[in-house]
Order: sequence, then structure tokens, then C-alpha cells
Amino acid sequence: MDQQLTQVTSVDDSREMNHMEYTTNTTNNLESAMRKAVEKGQGEFDRRGKSDNQIKKRNDSSRDQHEKINRKIKHKFTLMFMLITIIFLICYIPKVIIMLFEAMNKTFWESFSDRERAGVLFIYRMFIINNVSNPFVYAFLDLKFKNELKQLCCRN
Repeated sequence: MDQQLTQVTSVDDSREMNHMEYTTNTTNNLESAMRKAVEKGQGEFDRRGKSDNQIKKRNDSSRDQHEKINRKIKHKFTLMFMLITIIFLICYIPKVIIMLFEAMNKTFWESFSDRERAGVLFIYRMFIINNVSNPFVYAFLDLKFKNELKQLCCRN
């Protein structure tokens, strides 16, 4: 029994020694490769043995991806705000024009028949359409707003 225990211990010891030798050799090889690369002028290395050039390439590609995503987000926001502005102008300019005519002509409202007055009042109150349309513009163009709206509506 003691002999078997001694054999097992010696096998474990030899495995551990082999692992230590492998680790030491790997570390020495990595250090010598780093030293040679630095001597050749290939730049600094990080702990994983990656050169500056490899790290820069990886950082550049991730930076390019982030810039691409940022451009898409900026484009969506620009489109969204342009659309909101256009809807605002379409809805409010007629009201301003009617208010100008109303200020210039004291009998502005009396000069219309009932049907005409109803049409002019619709145009006069068109600004409400702006307030109604804004949530739809946000819903179609803003992903965060869309997700929040889904959470609000689908709450159990």
C-alpha cells in the first residue's frame, strides 16, 4: 500500500514538474520572441504577446465599427428631427397665415359661409395634428422609444 502511494505521489510530482517545465519554456519562448521583435523595431507587446500593430488593427476595426454605428444613429436622429420640423411647419404655417388675415380684416370670420368657416377652422386647428403625429414619428424612427412603448403597452 505504501509502495502504491509512493508511486502515485511520484507520478503526480513528475506531472507537476512537466507542467512547470512547459510553462517555463513557453514563458521563455514568449519573452525571447518579444525581445527579438523589439530589437527589430516591431514595437511593444502586451502580456498576451500581441504586438502594438496587432492591437492597433483590432482597435481600429472596433473603432470603425463604432463610428459606423454612430453614423447610422446620427443619420436616424437627423431624419427624425427633420421630419418633426417639416410636420411642425406644415401644421403651424396655415394657422399663422389665418391669424395674419384675421388681424388685417376685422370681419374675416363673418365673410365665410358655414362650410367655408368649417374648412378654415379645420386649417386653423391643424396644429393638433402635429401633436398627434410626433409620437408616431418617434415610434417609427427611435428604437429606444419603440422598446419603451412596447414595455408600457405589454405590461402584465
